[in-house]
Amino acid sequence: MAGYAYPVGATTADTGTATGVTEQIASANTLTTIFTATAKTRVNSVLVTNASGGILPVELYVYRDSTDSTFLLSRVRVFRSEYLLLPLVSGDSRVDESVETPGVNKPLTELVLQVGDIVKAKCPKAASINVTLDLKEGIK
Repeated sequence: MAGYAYPVGATTADTGTATGVTEQIASANTLTTIFTATAKTRVNSVLVTNASGGILPVELYVYRDSTDSTFLLSRVRVFRSEYLLLPLVSGDSRVDESVETPGVNKPLTELVLQVGDIVKAKCPKAASINVTLDLKEGIK
């Protein structure tokens, strides 16, 4: 069937509670907490929306409580909106090495957070970027 996208690794017995979180990056060049995991959580997608009218760089980080370190996950330039994370679907070009395009950042494919992990973001212009996470909390 043309155009049919089935999530890789999807099962019919998915656990957890679906939820969404949207936070604005309020301070320039400062890591802003977007979400703190209180249970094992799968991040299904991360959408960054720019309300400034210009092109702004945005960086997405995760703070791993177990290592006391903050890791850069993705860095993109956003004009209107950009996905930083999307789930894999069958036939996805992000896993095909022959389709590599130089200079193009591909969205991340999966992010699972443990209890205490924190998703953070930063941008050089305050109050211009909204970060929206689609989550499934309490997964096994």
